[in-house]
Amino acid sequence: MVKTPLLSELVLQKDSRLHERFVHALETLNMGIANKRIWNAEINDAKYYLANGVERALGVICDRRRSSRSTDHQYQEWENDFSSYCSFNQAAGRIKRLSKNAPKTSVMRDYIAALGEIAAIWKAIQAARPFVVKGRRTNEDKTPERVAAELWNTGTCAICDRRQKLDKGIVVHHGFQMSEYNHSGNRMGKCFGTGYWCYEFSNEANTALAPVLAERLRDLRAALGTLKSGTVETLTVTRWKYSHSPYNVILRRGAPEFDRELASQVLETEMHLRRTKAEIAANDAKIKGWSLRPLAYGGSGDSVPPVV
Repeated sequence: MVKTPLLSELVLQKDSRLHERFVHALETLNMGIANKRIWNAEINDAKYYLANGVERALGVICDRRRSSRSTDHQYQEWENDFSSYCSFNQAAGRIKRLSKNAPKTSVMRDYIAALGEIAAIWKAIQAARPFVVKGRRTNEDKTPERVAAELWNTGTCAICDRRQKLDKGIVVHHGFQMSEYNHSGNRMGKCFGTGYWCYEFSNEANTALAPVLAERLRDLRAALGTLKSGTVETLTVTRWKYSHSPYNVILRRGAPEFDRELASQVLETEMHLRRTKAEIAANDAKIKGWSLRPLAYGGSGDSVPPVV
């Protein structure tokens, strides 16, 4: 069972509400391992709140060092490993490097100790993977009335085809989606279909999207033509240095890296071109094949949801 007393204390100092979610996420992870069963949605939610808690906790330690630093501070290489952001799988490597290269201060001891707890979280996540149950969690603990209330007044987003809650027939923000790759996520509320009628009631979102996709296709074709024209003399690429802001690098024709980057951009643009063509075909089919139909689980503009 993974325990994180230091991280929990630091999160509590920063945000009491997040602390509750952080503790609950840890309990969910431990229980999933103990029971050898954890739903995919549960582990994704747990990783999200644990990642947020880790960032807040490390931020407290980083603030302590910044407040004690002299005004004439000179940047040192080991500081690449000292920041408020740390993916779970990066912690073990940081411990090794910082233990060797960083100064032996109380702040650094706390930071390395916190990294040890992050590494333990990562091991627990890895241990839980064989027990993850894919798919939608069953409603085994929900009454039929609760299921009906959750599905009531939901419709299909005309753009992403996901079932979403409605506000008088209009699709609302889509909520939060987790990434399996780096355990971060992003709010899906910017889907083009947000703010339009659900597909059961109208294909107006698809009609509005059509010229947007057409313009994107024109831009991609123009960009691909330029990349393949042989007239490109410089390419601007973005580089990252860990814990620092991104910066741009200009590559000039004749350098080996220029040729590799140009070939990479051609392949990437061709991929986006194929994808956009597929989106246009799918969107056109939705426009052509639309017909008015009732909501599958009931609901209307002025109706009141059932009381659970």
